[in-house]
Parts: sequence; C-alpha cells; structure tokens
Amino acid sequence: MIKTHIIAALIALLLFVPLPAIAQGNISRFENKLYLLNETPASRNPQFLNWQQMFSMKVISGNRQLVGKVEDITVDESGAFTGLVSEINKLNRNEQVMKHQAYEIKFHEPINAFEIPLVLADKQDVSPEALAAIAPAAGGGKILSLKAMKGAEVKSRAGRRLGVVKDVVFDEQVQAIQALVLENVPGANRYAEIAIPYDAEQITAVSDYGRIEFHIKNAAAATVTDFAKGRR
Repeated sequence: MIKTHIIAALIALLLFVPLPAIAQGNISRFENKLYLLNETPASRNPQFLNWQQMFSMKVISGNRQLVGKVEDITVDESGAFTGLVSEINKLNRNEQVMKHQAYEIKFHEPINAFEIPLVLADKQDVSPEALAAIAPAAGGGKILSLKAMKGAEVKSRAGRRLGVVKDVVFDEQVQAIQALVLENVPGANRYAEIAIPYDAEQITAVSDYGRIEFHIKNAAAATVTDFAKGRR
C-alpha cells in the first residue's frame, strides 16, 4: 500500500510540476524579446520593415513594370505573411482589387516591390468590406488584415488597457510580424513607444465586424506594464 502511494505521488509530480515551469519559461522568453526589441526603436530599426514601408511597396509584374499599389497585406494568427491585396491597373483598364496568395508572390528587396502574376482570370476580386475583416482560413485558422491592425486596442485578458497599436513591424524578408509598436502605454512617458513581441502564445487577435483588438495573457501584460514603468 505504501509503495502504491509513493508511485501515485511520483506520477502526480511528473504530471503537474512542469506546467508552471513551462509557463515561466514562456514569460522569460517574452520578456527577453521585449528588451531586445526596445534597444533600438523598432519603427526605425533597419532590421525591420514598418507599416508605412510595407504599404509603400511597389506592385510589379514579372518584367518589373509597375502595375499597381498595395491595398492590404494579410497574415495568419502567428503573424506569418499569407497574402497581398493589391489595386492594379493593367493596360489602362479600370483599377481592380485582387488578392494573391503568399506562394504566388516574389519579394524584391532591392527595389522594394512585390512581384505578382498578372493572370486576372484566375484571381478573385476582393470587396473593400472584406479587406479589414478576419475570416476563416482554409486550415481553420484566422486571416488578419494588416491595415486593420493600426490603431487597434491592446488589452490584458483581465481587460486592462495596455495601449494602441501605432506601428507593426515585419522582418526584412517579409515572412512574419515581429512586433506591435504601442503608444499611450500606462506607466510609460507620454510620448514613449513600446514594442512588444508578436508572440502567438501570449497574444490573441479578436475581431468584431472587421475591428481588431489584441488580448494579451495577464502575466505577459504585467511584464509590459513593468517594462514601461522602468523606462520613465
């Protein structure tokens, strides 16, 4: 009987002890990224592409002719780039809003452009109402509009306001969002900007009729608040 109790106790330890350690490890990684992101202002860091740079990209054809402009960029819940919504004008015809999947697009960093295939018959028109909406993706996840992210409220899961998204920064290869740059963060100086890691384990995007809010787990939210106060 004693042996049975000892075995049961050991199993309980194995099952339940690692969970807080894992959670603590996730917060530590989040905090480390938070400090690294803010060593240099993320919006001006040459290692990243900010919101304005993303929307200033040229949209070109395969022979590198300018054919349109960026209307929106889509990402999945993890922040990974999934597609480009572009407003194109082929051969002086009426402008048409088209969506291309990530695998169809070539990114030309030296000339700051997206190269798209110009086979209009194969593309799907995207209504303006749909551009800012979050819709189910083929894999069952969410597709997020980059345009709708700017100005989005950021809150803790408990409902505490953490700020407003002033900027969104991507890596240089336009593979994924690296950070949300917040303004009006409680505890920070009035004009301070705080970049927080776009960590899918800590951040959830919530949509209501195309309006996005970001909800952050309470422990990560407390880390952001403490960091902001320490920057005063």
